[in-house]
Amino acid sequence: MPLPSTFPTEAVLYRASSQLNFAEVLAIKVVGQPAKPQWRPLVGLKDMPDHRATNKYLLKGYRAQDDISLRTALFRGHSETVNIWSHLAGSLLLLPCLFGDYYAHWPWLSTVLRVHAAIGICCGFASVIFHISESFPLDVYNRCIQLDYAFAFLATVSHSALLAAVFFRETPQVAVPLLALLLLISVLGVRLFVAQTDADATNTQRHADRGSTIRVAGIMLAPVLLAVPICAHVLLFDPDFGPVVLSWMLSFAVAALAWLFKLPERLFPPGTFDYVGNSHNVMHVMVLVTFLFLHNGSRALLAKETRLLEAETIEVKHGNHCF
Repeated sequence: MPLPSTFPTEAVLYRASSQLNFAEVLAIKVVGQPAKPQWRPLVGLKDMPDHRATNKYLLKGYRAQDDISLRTALFRGHSETVNIWSHLAGSLLLLPCLFGDYYAHWPWLSTVLRVHAAIGICCGFASVIFHISESFPLDVYNRCIQLDYAFAFLATVSHSALLAAVFFRETPQVAVPLLALLLLISVLGVRLFVAQTDADATNTQRHADRGSTIRVAGIMLAPVLLAVPICAHVLLFDPDFGPVVLSWMLSFAVAALAWLFKLPERLFPPGTFDYVGNSHNVMHVMVLVTFLFLHNGSRALLAKETRLLEAETIEVKHGNHCF
């Protein structure tokens, strides 16, 4: 039996979705929900509003703009499935880092390590929330992309903070002011992200999306540039920490290049990587690798130095006893 004429049709819902807020769409979905839940049809790039049509090389597999089903987002194969589950898995993989060893010789550095892990976990969950909300009404989408960008920026700052903390581990009088500066950059950066996405909410043309990407990349470069002298010194003069930093830099570069230049899909016929293997998928995986390289590498270095300090302490005690 067809729905009563008072219920909106799918076509009406789709045309109106960009002007509805989340509460209105949810009310319509509840009233018009069929007795047996069914998958909504996936749609193509040509059916996307401008704020979602940001990659011309991905042609199909998109959830319809008014689809607010968590069941669809989490348990159906679509263009965001890999993005959602890769960051969910990544957050779970980072959980053990939150409860890693405590280094009595560097108590403040132990705190930096825990903050680094916590930000990584939150960054993963923020990305999951954003990719779930991609097909939600624009008011929800804008808030979720604010959350995603803010934690992506904080994650970048946390990398620089951990690099600085490990590099200046024996000179906290240098490390602490630098960490305070990075904290200030974090606060200012998050405020800029919120202001930027609020401004972009009123203009979702494609040229605005590109401009937003450039501004986001520029803001994220600030903490990276602070880390450049540290990385250069470590690579040249620190054989223990150098391989860790090199691995971190290479994985970070792969993530950034894939995201900025839409690789590998740019090199293949459009539609090749609609579901798996596109630039956003690559970036998600490499962001996790970046976190694990730097975090676990830093812990391995500190564990090694802790063992050496303990051995020296034992030798000194035994030497004093013999004397």
